[in-house]
Amino acid sequence: MSEHDSSSARVWSTSQQISELVSKYVFTLDNLDTPQISQQGDVWYESIFTSDVKLSFPIGGYLGTNGLAAFHAVAKGRFESTFHMSTDHVVAAQATTATATATVMAFHRHRQETLDARGHSATPIFRVGGRYDISAIETPDGWRISALAFRVEWSEGDEPDRS
Repeated sequence: MSEHDSSSARVWSTSQQISELVSKYVFTLDNLDTPQISQQGDVWYESIFTSDVKLSFPIGGYLGTNGLAAFHAVAKGRFESTFHMSTDHVVAAQATTATATATVMAFHRHRQETLDARGHSATPIFRVGGRYDISAIETPDGWRISALAFRVEWSEGDEPDRS
């Protein structure tokens, strides 16, 4: 195998590993209550993020993996159910660092009590589309996301309560 082939294989492998982290995170958002995730708590997130990860969302930010499971449970708890998808993962890797973007679409079904409180004009589904801007680093345990920011491009329907 030539040096170029080896380098190309490493770039492809890095892209695949980071894309897998993004997919695992998106899967997590909709499956917090499954035993696979809920029984591991913050340990699950340590397989995706660095311990000092910086997360930024329209609903607020979070720093680190300690307590991250609870943070996500509160956010998801605002809805009856959620469905997230990510596509178009584009990764640019250097030696032990990488940046990536991913297109994200999410559907959030409001709880019945939220709809009742909002009245007859309430929309049952809140849809949002945007991008994840991601930084990642290679650690002794493999690649981990060190920063993730969600940038909203569009939304439709009633937004969640911020309380």
